[in-house]
Parts: sequence; structure tokens; C-alpha cells
Amino acid sequence: MRTLKLILALVSFMAAAFLVGDARAQARDSPALKSYAEVQTLLNSFMKRNKGKIEFAPHEAFWNAMSYRQFIEGNVPEVTDPAGKPLKILVVGNAGESNIIMALRGTAGSIFDQEKGAIGRMPPIGPFMSDEEIDRLADWIDRGCPEGP
Repeated sequence: MRTLKLILALVSFMAAAFLVGDARAQARDSPALKSYAEVQTLLNSFMKRNKGKIEFAPHEAFWNAMSYRQFIEGNVPEVTDPAGKPLKILVVGNAGESNIIMALRGTAGSIFDQEKGAIGRMPPIGPFMSDEEIDRLADWIDRGCPEGP
């Protein structure tokens, strides 16, 4: 009986590792994001794959309700910094200064710092987006946020 439990635990661990590895492989092998529609698909796929409880977030899946212009020029709905100022979603051409990237990475020393930030890493309880997926989104921002067809 003990052997069976160990085998089941090992199989469960291997399956979880495979799913994480598969998501990373897909992101690594995926082409660069070419449009806002592809950005929306990336974010929605992540939420679906991880069964994200986005309905508890004050901003919900805001990218689905925004036009391209609103997304690249606007603020995260219903979210402010500790001083009460709105948070811009991104800085076109600068992923490193973009709140969406800092939030997804849990950037140390920022309000999204996983340990000490006022807001913390997103989504708040994980699972977190893979580095490869975040890199694809960051690359899209660094390339000037192409709107696409």
C-alpha cells in the first residue's frame, strides 16, 4: 500500500512538471506577438490554463474590454499605487518600466515585489505566468506594441 502511494505521488508530480514544461516549451517555440489580438489571446490562454480567479480582481480581465489604444495608453482599471495614483498598464517601447510586466514578474524593489511590494506579484496566489510567456509580452512592448492587422 505504501509503495502504491509513493508511485501515485510520483506520477502526480511528473504530470504537473510535464504541464509546466509544456507551457514553457510552447512559449519558447512560439513566434513573436504581432498584434494586440495575440496579446489578448496570450493573457486569456494563461488565465484559462491556470483557472485564474480573475473575477476576484478589481480590474477583472481588463484587456478584453479595452481597445488597442486604451490598452497601450491607459491605466489598470480600479487599481492605484500606494499614493492613490492610477497605474499605467505599460510604457510603449519599455517593458522594464511597464507595470504589466513588473506585476507578472513580481519585480524586486517595485510595488509588485513578491515579498515586500504594496501590491505583490500577479496573479496574487499563482500559479504564475512562465518567464517565457512574460518575455514574449515584454518583447511585444519593447518592439513598440504593434497593433497588427
